[in-house]
Amino acid sequence: MNIEKALKENMIFNTDVELREKNLRTILEFMTDEDDAETGEQKRKRLNRYKLYAPNGQGYRYGAGYTYRGEERLKERDATTVRRFPVWYTRRMQIFQSADPNVYLVTGYATGDQYDDEGNFIMHHDDGDPCHNLFIMEDGLIKEYIEYMVPKLQLPHDLADIEVLKATGMEDQLL
Repeated sequence: MNIEKALKENMIFNTDVELREKNLRTILEFMTDEDDAETGEQKRKRLNRYKLYAPNGQGYRYGAGYTYRGEERLKERDATTVRRFPVWYTRRMQIFQSADPNVYLVTGYATGDQYDDEGNFIMHHDDGDPCHNLFIMEDGLIKEYIEYMVPKLQLPHDLADIEVLKATGMEDQLL
């Protein structure tokens, strides 16, 4: 992924520009797209995502009930994610900014192979799994990350904006 190009394409507000750029750089580093999907670099990046969190940061996978707080738990999450989803990326990723320079919604379609803890293949996900990722940032670091893997069932009503879903081609996720 060309982060500099992505930053230019996603800088739509002219307020808090430095903070927005810092936050967007971290989000782009956190998200993995298809350009670097099958490289060793992708795994290294994914194993080090915990470094992108604020000291008080946490990650949560909505619906699965997983909450990760603190560096050790976030490292554990990174290792588990790479083990269960060794090649995993987001296609058609879009980043939506808000008036608050610390709040972002990233949408896309998860793609890759899924394995169980023993390394047995479970299934291939191919461009059919829409996901929404909410980032609440703190000075360029992730304060809170919430992953919504089944948006129509999991998104809070204040985030389930019909126009956003339509704009991203995810109208099938409307209730």
